[in-house]
Amino acid sequence: MPARQFTPDERSKKIGASDIPVMLGMSKFRTPMELLHEKKGEAVPSEVGNAAIWGTYLEPFVCEMAEKEKGFKLRQVHKQVVHPKMGYFGCHLDRKISGTPTTNVEIKTLTTRTRGEWDSNENQLPDTYYIQVQAQMACDPKLAHTLVIGAILDSRELIYRMIPRDEETIEFIEAEVKFFWEECVQGISRPRNLRYDDYKDTYFSRESTDYVDGDDMGLLLDMANLKAQKSSLETEISRIEEKIAERMASVDELQATDETWLARFRPMETKRLNVKRLREDHPSLCKDYTEVTEKRSLRLNLKAIRESYVVSNERQAETAQTLN
Repeated sequence: MPARQFTPDERSKKIGASDIPVMLGMSKFRTPMELLHEKKGEAVPSEVGNAAIWGTYLEPFVCEMAEKEKGFKLRQVHKQVVHPKMGYFGCHLDRKISGTPTTNVEIKTLTTRTRGEWDSNENQLPDTYYIQVQAQMACDPKLAHTLVIGAILDSRELIYRMIPRDEETIEFIEAEVKFFWEECVQGISRPRNLRYDDYKDTYFSRESTDYVDGDDMGLLLDMANLKAQKSSLETEISRIEEKIAERMASVDELQATDETWLARFRPMETKRLNVKRLREDHPSLCKDYTEVTEKRSLRLNLKAIRESYVVSNERQAETAQTLN
């Protein structure tokens, strides 16, 4: 059964995760003003396109293939998730990995032509998808990761991207959703003049640049390869953890023949300060005890790094051949 989607009437009464890229001015197909007219009831909500409809109906098949490849079990999520503080902000999740409640699963379909948009991005998938899954995790605070499964239709293969929860991006999304709904939909303000470049500039400053040398390229390539391995390993770890948890469903401990414990469940209670709630309930107190630390966040263009490395090696080979 395909994952449930918001009806046109439901979409006009709330902001969904797929609306966020449109709201931020990142969509190629709709503008923030068109979205505003829809939410105000001044325009008929746009119909779901054929690509999205086909993608939805292909989800069960994609999930079946992913389960065979990775060995985990995907279960469909049947309930609507609503943001704990903003009732007008919600989403429907595609799937979750059984036994791993903190990992959301999002299914996307693409072609080999559009795969380059995944590989060239620092987040390993298009920004619109990255924003969408972060919006989903914003609605469900328990989610720590989203596994994005990309089905490449024309080459009949699946790619996997494990996306961690990004609190900085989530705070940005929440602030923009609050402004758009309360000031624009329910008020008289116009959407912010946000373009794709405006969003990117929020996270990147390019006051100075330099060209790489051979040592730089080696380090960048090592990091790019390790990041790819990390994503694959995280998926594999989740699969194995689920298998162990299933095996230990009715026991608390597994032992070796000499009674040495090998794996065990131990009840744990985790206590942590809810900074977001403190900020909302006691903003002045939170401000008095907040220390601001600035740091630079390193992002990598993985596709460009690999391509530059190949080009660099080809040039060195051509130079050596010329000298010889």
